[in-house]
Amino acid sequence: MYSPTADEVASIQIKTPIDWNSKIRKPGVTERYKRLIMRSKKDLSDTKLENDVYKLSMVIPEWLKSIQESINKSVYTVANLEQDDERSINQEVADAASDFFLKTADLLPSEPHIYRSKKGDLVSEYKTNTGNLTIIISPSFVILFAIVNGDPVERKITKLNVVRMEVEEFLGSLATG
Repeated sequence: MYSPTADEVASIQIKTPIDWNSKIRKPGVTERYKRLIMRSKKDLSDTKLENDVYKLSMVIPEWLKSIQESINKSVYTVANLEQDDERSINQEVADAASDFFLKTADLLPSEPHIYRSKKGDLVSEYKTNTGNLTIIISPSFVILFAIVNGDPVERKITKLNVVRMEVEEFLGSLATG
């Protein structure tokens, strides 16, 4: 039984000037091309660790930039420090809020309505299909508050290095009721 070679059945061939005139073809050209291609081409797994290949990246919501700008515009300045209209926040609260939104924006249900609390913390509110979610952000803590099936649910996060995990867990419990 006859088995054709790959060269005979290939639908695409790369022709070089050497291939056009087979009389001047030097032996080993194909082997040199193969070595050159294999040397220059690296697979993804050859250049990155497995954890980097499968790492999930955060999808940044479109509203994050406008919220960050609003927070930055709300910081006390010398001009508005004397006439506190209860809309300005201090730099520590602004930094904490910016950090919170950078870490959790993809988990949050929608663009928040933000304002300052009477104690100077930043409050962000969300309307969801199951009710309202309120988050209070301070330099030393974050409070998550919602009402699920008529019952208030609250969580205070004081370890800000685990805020993303805590928010994800809290919102997951809201979704399941």
